[in-house]
Amino acid sequence: MSTDTAAPLLDVRGLEAVYDSPRGPVHALNGVSFSVKPGEVLALVGESGSGKSASALAVMGLLQRTRGRVTAGNVLFRDQDLLALPERDLRGLRGKDIALVFQNPMTTLNPTLTIGAQLREVIRHHTGKSRREAGARALELLRLVEIPDPEARLKSYPHQLSGGLRQRVMIALALSCDPSLLITDEATTALDVTTQAQVLHLLKRLSAELGTALVVITHNMGVVAGLADRVAVMYAGRIVEIGAVDEVFYAPAHPYTAGLLGAIPQMDTPRSEDLVAIKGRPPSLLDLPGGCAFADRCPLVTAQCRAQRPEPVSPDRHTAACWADPELVRKEARTRIGSEAR
Repeated sequence: MSTDTAAPLLDVRGLEAVYDSPRGPVHALNGVSFSVKPGEVLALVGESGSGKSASALAVMGLLQRTRGRVTAGNVLFRDQDLLALPERDLRGLRGKDIALVFQNPMTTLNPTLTIGAQLREVIRHHTGKSRREAGARALELLRLVEIPDPEARLKSYPHQLSGGLRQRVMIALALSCDPSLLITDEATTALDVTTQAQVLHLLKRLSAELGTALVVITHNMGVVAGLADRVAVMYAGRIVEIGAVDEVFYAPAHPYTAGLLGAIPQMDTPRSEDLVAIKGRPPSLLDLPGGCAFADRCPLVTAQCRAQRPEPVSPDRHTAACWADPELVRKEARTRIGSEAR
């Protein structure tokens, strides 16, 4: 499905959010902006604590359940601001129009109910189908996500399934009401490499076949290459670079992106000691610097970087929140990655 001229299905603008702590407000999101068009796959990438999951929870209206709160910005879904909706209306959207797949199925699936019972409950709640109709839809969903012997699996309990099958059940639950937008939060992290590849291939296929917009949250740049159409790189609660996957991989415009690319294992550098690490640590979200949050770790830092925060990215084209010359960044990327930046 072409998304070149389509209007955004989800349009997040200037999103800011904090978590209250005994030491003061933790600035989890600091002006996050991105958009997703129908049928598009967008990846949110960054280290732990960069704001990826907080962005997903804010979109879903669930941030307050983790003791966070949105302080500014807009989350437009089909031109309707989700932040202005009452909880009752948000509950109607969750699962039906926007669905979220969490990282650990065992903490999400009910261990006392069969897979079939859980699927039927969700389907009947959101669609009003009869028990028989919901059962037929549940079987259809397990086939859709390529679960072997789906009739038998409907009668299984979560603990009787492998990690890969449980994750497929979670995807089936998320797709049960044909949502327009599916968000996956580190959905393959706990799986082995082979199962990860299978689940990612499944997500890409389903997005293409069903026309579902997909936001994939991951810390693994390697996951992004074969799955996403566009990628947004997050650091310290802010998107520092966004663009088409090929543009970001072949011509990174932010030193942090170059650092992430340099940390991907390659065929000619299989040993961990051959990888180029990003020096230092992310800043405390309790006390962010006035300039660029990456300044203390950046090989291209200047006085301007420390004194003035770069302009935010544009959600609609390849841009970076960085004062450095993009050519210098790409040279840095080539140095880190090898003779040819991806």
